Amino acid sequence: MRCYHARVGTLRVGFFTPVTGLDPEAAQDYVCAQVVEQLYDAPFALDDAHRPRPLLFESPLERGRALDGGVELIGTVRADARFSDGSSLMAEDVVSSLSRVPTIAARARIDGGGREVRFRLPEDDPRFEARLSHRWASIVKREGGKLIGTGPFVVQPGWAPDCVVAERNPHSLRRARIDGVEFRVYPPSSEGRLDALVRAVADGKVDLTTGLSREDVAGIKGVNKSFQPGTSTAYLAFNLEHPALADVE
Repeated sequence: MRCYHARVGTLRVGFFTPVTGLDPEAAQDYVCAQVVEQLYDAPFALDDAHRPRPLLFESPLERGRALDGGVELIGTVRADARFSDGSSLMAEDVVSSLSRVPTIAARARIDGGGREVRFRLPEDDPRFEARLSHRWASIVKREGGKLIGTGPFVVQPGWAPDCVVAERNPHSLRRARIDGVEFRVYPPSSEGRLDALVRAVADGKVDLTTGLSREDVAGIKGVNKSFQPGTSTAYLAFNLEHPALADVE
């Protein structure tokens, strides 16, 4: 459920679980992913039809045959791409980041220099550009223990798991229309109820949350409510190695 108040300036987002980290390569949970997606960019982004379009690259990858018989894909970094500290994004930054991503590095040898990035694959992968749009394929400059991105916002120093404040990045290719985003955590009660987050929405302290159900917001007035289908995956595993379960009969 999305629930938000119309306002300008800083968008206040409400969570009920803490932000455990800001590294896109390690962000696995939904909360961290929402924060990370505002701080970093991948070389490509998916459009409304879920097709990859260039973001940090000038154009789609150029495809050709490699000397070893495989496929070579070449991407050119945009000349106006910059990190939040104002430094230019170079091919070496892309190579360094993507070489740490197992799903990318296992499929291609990556090298480059200047503004040209080369991917060498044993065979063509028609979904390779889509793989370069995933959150974990974000380009990050690691400098002095800091993580520096190219996204529309940059986190202010001193962030904590229960409160992350991000201000607009003036160098981003994805221009932000607001001044900043405040991610604040409203923990559930000892019974697991989300009363604190519900009250924050009702009191106008939260502009946007995706953590409340239809039942949670039934009594809240003066907000826009949008209910959308979500995805959930569950599986049941049988321990067939245990002696009691070893006999199929």
